[in-house]
Amino acid sequence: MVGATSVGLTGGAVLYGLAVAVHAEVPVNRLRHMMYAYPTFHRAVEDALTALRSN
Repeated sequence: MVGATSVGLTGGAVLYGLAVAVHAEVPVNRLRHMMYAYPTFHRAVEDALTALRSN
C-alpha cells in the first residue's frame, strides 16, 4: 500500500492507522489479519483490503 484516503466523522482515527501502516511498509496481507480497537470504524478498511485482493 502506498497511500490512503479517509472521509467521515471517524476518518481521522482510521487514517492515522493507515498512515502508520504506509510509513512502516506493513504488507496488505498483515493489515487484513489485524484486530482493530473499533471494528465498526475500520470496516471500510477491511472492505477496501478485500477489494484489493480481488483485483
